[in-house]
Amino acid sequence: MWIRSRIASGISSATSTRTRRFFSLITVSFVLVVIWQNYHPLRTVSRASSNSCLDVALYQFIAAERRGETSIHRVSPLVRMSAAAVLGNGNLGIDLYEESLLFSVKGLQWVVAKYSPQLSIALNSRLLSPSALVFEYKEATFHYIYADTTESGCVQIRHSVHVHRNLASLLVQELFVHNGAPAPVQIQLKQSALSAWAGAVSTRQNLAVNVKTAISDQYIQTTGSVPATAKTPEIHAAVASVAVPVNPINVGEKKELAAQFLTVVEFQIGSNLTAAPQRPLPQAANLGPKALADLQQHLMVKDEKALLARRLKHVARWAELWKTMPRVLSVSHPSTPGNAEIFASLFYILATTPDSVDVPSHAGVDVVMQPDKECFTGPPTMHTTSLWLVPPRLSSVNSFILNWHRTLSHGACDMHLNRGVGLLGQVITLSFLGLRHVPQGHYLDLALNPALVQADALVHNMYYAGHSISLNIQMEGGAARKMLVKADPLENDRLAATPLFACPASCSGKPLQLSLTEVALAVIATKPVTPLLYFSSHLEQLSTLQNRSKELQTYHLPGETHHHEWGVHTVSPRVWLFLGLLLMSFHVFLIYIVSKEYCPDACNVACMVRLFPKRLLEIFGCIRAAD
Repeated sequence: MWIRSRIASGISSATSTRTRRFFSLITVSFVLVVIWQNYHPLRTVSRASSNSCLDVALYQFIAAERRGETSIHRVSPLVRMSAAAVLGNGNLGIDLYEESLLFSVKGLQWVVAKYSPQLSIALNSRLLSPSALVFEYKEATFHYIYADTTESGCVQIRHSVHVHRNLASLLVQELFVHNGAPAPVQIQLKQSALSAWAGAVSTRQNLAVNVKTAISDQYIQTTGSVPATAKTPEIHAAVASVAVPVNPINVGEKKELAAQFLTVVEFQIGSNLTAAPQRPLPQAANLGPKALADLQQHLMVKDEKALLARRLKHVARWAELWKTMPRVLSVSHPSTPGNAEIFASLFYILATTPDSVDVPSHAGVDVVMQPDKECFTGPPTMHTTSLWLVPPRLSSVNSFILNWHRTLSHGACDMHLNRGVGLLGQVITLSFLGLRHVPQGHYLDLALNPALVQADALVHNMYYAGHSISLNIQMEGGAARKMLVKADPLENDRLAATPLFACPASCSGKPLQLSLTEVALAVIATKPVTPLLYFSSHLEQLSTLQNRSKELQTYHLPGETHHHEWGVHTVSPRVWLFLGLLLMSFHVFLIYIVSKEYCPDACNVACMVRLFPKRLLEIFGCIRAAD
């Protein structure tokens, strides 16, 4: 009786207005939390991950992954990530998956030597496997992340590898250990992948100099030749690498350890093919002593600040290369690449292209353009999916870059392919939106059909006519609506710089002088189709285009009536099933409350018919019971 009375009192209290509002609020909050926890796009921690030690180690890379600058791959068990682990500076490279050194020869050829000074790490005599792989495209660095959780605490180890961008023959490995456990640990390092290729000889000797910043006073030197093949020439090479210490390294409780292991690679091409033109190669007989001398020179630093300065030079050079690149602010179409694909694609192109000694870093295409050639004349590469992808292995990287070279050659930009990494990045940025330099007309136009724009696109630091141009195309209602443009003179004296002008829609409007203040220009389509935007430092040229525009018909693009982005994040059928059951339960409960409130006698047909259809009463059996 007591239980029955409690149930009856609970049902009667549920009919109050305040109680109904409370349960409704709880139900809606629960549904929102379930959807956010499982499908919110900004969630940073994987649902399958419960390793807090690893989460802390990866925390510094999470924000960069959202921007597409970094790729994070959690491994359990260890499997390859989708991106090829290839690092390089246009002269020297390394394939971390295949444990091979890469020697660049003229063109897109790479000579591969099965040799790698990569480190393997053991913790307290137990060999560790990476917990995560992190490919940091923006700083051209590959990280092996080790997170070992014990009963006493967490030990985090980061092993980073990069090929120095400024120093053509230097490979750097950095080791950082954070011992969060309350007891000391021992780190044992090995170079398990270090072995001489066929025809090479390795020796281990003591360094002739006193190195204060290194934890080892020995080096391993390997000299030999890589035989020629049908496609690649013979390579004479010498490798000098700092050897890992023989004894374990002790890391105290709540302490940290940082160390660098340098490798210098010198090589010479044995056949009549020539190497990359940016650096003269020594004679084959001098490769061994030169590699050792360069290694000792790199090791002769005063303190850890000098080590950091060398690292910062590498990062600063890559930051300069990344200044000019396209970005996508919102993706609403499967043919539009995301920032992750853009960063990965550009990284492999930049990492395999050498620097140039005859082209300034801030040179635009108009500075080195041939007077009778336009660049880029092909269709915009923004929606060409084969040009924006993540190659899974070295062979795919080669074919991917070859595809880009063909595209740029067909777009009349072949004269820039061998002019250095900076200018090549400029040309790729031009091709992304269909920007075309017309030397005869002294202008740069945006030859992009506005009806084909499917994402907000942004281009930073595009060098033209002595200015750094930034262009942002924004969409509203499923169509391109406006362009935000600004320009910064490269000269120190901005008042003395030549002004740069822009006008939209085949110059149907008055040309505007660009400055650091962003200017909004409307996207106006024309019949027949003409460029969306013109840039020029010659105002009279834009005035000529303005006179021609009187013969064109202009119109604004219509917006989409059924534009939505649900297809970007697919919702599981289980969520729809849960929402359906929740909705059905709510209506059943609502019917029950209403019937109890107005018709205490459930089978009072005269009362019930005024509230509900007769068919519904038949389903619940009220009419049959009354009869």
